[in-house]
Amino acid sequence: MNNHSSRLRPFAPVVVAIALVGLGFVAAAAVSELWASRIDGEAEQIEKNALPSVEHLAAARDALWHLEIASQEYVDAPIERRADALTSIHAARGIIKEELSSELATDKYAGEAEVELDVARTLDALDQLLARIPDTLVGDEVPARVLVQHEARARIADVDTAMHRLMSLNAREGHAEAQNIARVRAISKNLTFSVTAASALFAVLAASAAVRALQRQREVEAAHEAMLSARSIELERFAFRVAHDLLSPLSALQFTLSSLRRSAEKRLPLGDTLARADACLMRSRALVSGVMEFARSGAAPGAARASMHEALDGVLEEARADAADVDFVVLGLDDDALVACSPGILTSILSNLVSNAVKYMEDRPEKRVTVRASLDRAFVHVEIEDTGPGLPPGLEARVFEAYVRGPDNPRPGLGLGLATVKRFVESHGGHVGVDSSPGHGCVFWFDLPRAPGSESQPAK
Repeated sequence: MNNHSSRLRPFAPVVVAIALVGLGFVAAAAVSELWASRIDGEAEQIEKNALPSVEHLAAARDALWHLEIASQEYVDAPIERRADALTSIHAARGIIKEELSSELATDKYAGEAEVELDVARTLDALDQLLARIPDTLVGDEVPARVLVQHEARARIADVDTAMHRLMSLNAREGHAEAQNIARVRAISKNLTFSVTAASALFAVLAASAAVRALQRQREVEAAHEAMLSARSIELERFAFRVAHDLLSPLSALQFTLSSLRRSAEKRLPLGDTLARADACLMRSRALVSGVMEFARSGAAPGAARASMHEALDGVLEEARADAADVDFVVLGLDDDALVACSPGILTSILSNLVSNAVKYMEDRPEKRVTVRASLDRAFVHVEIEDTGPGLPPGLEARVFEAYVRGPDNPRPGLGLGLATVKRFVESHGGHVGVDSSPGHGCVFWFDLPRAPGSESQPAK
């Protein structure tokens, strides 16, 4: 018995080391899984609360503008034609009710219930006014019509202000949850690294007998950590960028609605303006759907396809509305240029690059953005050239990194737009770069694979 114990005694440290290594990696996996679940919880809050609330409130505010137009038409219309306008008022009010009911069904942030009560209060005041309008306007008296128009605008403005407060609250909470994802990810990374380092130290004590087991465990741990890191990065950037990328189509929508109101006041045809408003909303939905699909898939490109022509038309339409003093030129764009990514992702790439080009031309004597596109058998190549000041020397190699911005840059931003472009393009098997001429402008370019079935066509 003693001899047997003596033969086993030299192997005791190896057994202990192997046991400690195993326990260490189990702990690392548990820690990683624990923090990953917290990240998933924060991301789920963004997906199921902040984003749906913003979407429903945007739709409700859109219907509110339609209601304002219908109410003005009712006041201005002859008595025999007021029934049609009253039907439009009821239809718009029904949409507002439906969208707000959907928003009320989402989870609540702190303080959100009070703001929702304010929305309900202003809506109740508006409903009371709308109910009184038919009795107030029994004839065509001008003073009564002017009074009703003034009061209707005031009540609708109150409702719009309350809805805007509710949208801002959800946007702030979504941003806070995104920041919490970044904090949790940092803690997870540090804990995982500490446990992994301790496991590696114990593995050294196991000598050659534990090498193979340690290597297998390291491979499992590295794969798990890489998956967690990639997933948390995508969720973090998604949370930061989705609200920003939505601003372009929503700004265009706001401009379109302003035009709609002016056209309504002048009794001009509204068909084209309404079509532009619908297009803005469709681009917003496509952008959100594409980025969310990309985040859920773990940055896998999938089998989606998008038209470069359609995406660029939408982006430039919004850019022209925001920057009327900039000349936009498109060269060499092929109607059949289909790329292997979703329309939302392609819109985000183009929107970030075009808005980045416009942003830095405020004081330039010549303001022009030129978009060039060309095809080969495998890729679509796009260049976006501006007449801005160019990049500071030495920044070209780092401009696509997250949070990198030029020195003494007074313009708002987080430095995530170009990093998002690089992430999206490279995740879809493409390439991205920049050529800068200080004092004369920049040329940002990217290559994206052509969609399956279109790459075999000869380049035009």
